[in-house]
Amino acid sequence: MLSEQMTELERELLVITMEECSELAIACSKLLRFGDEIKHRDNLIQEAGDVMCMIGLLVEHNLMEESNMLQAVENKRNKLKMWSDLIK
Repeated sequence: MLSEQMTELERELLVITMEECSELAIACSKLLRFGDEIKHRDNLIQEAGDVMCMIGLLVEHNLMEESNMLQAVENKRNKLKMWSDLIK
């Protein structure tokens, strides 16, 4: 199994990344539930920054290739162009 081949450092990196993603989801939820107050907006910014940091560390530790991730970003943007009004 792949997880058995991971180092302790890689496992820690993945766990912290999961935690940070969860905290970003909670920050989004609080902004929706309680309104666009400065403290909720600041928390959203902090948590988004934490997730971006962890994504950078995933690349640095070779758990994913930056070029593959950037292609996935482009793929998502193209899907959003088709299925949402977020990107014109």
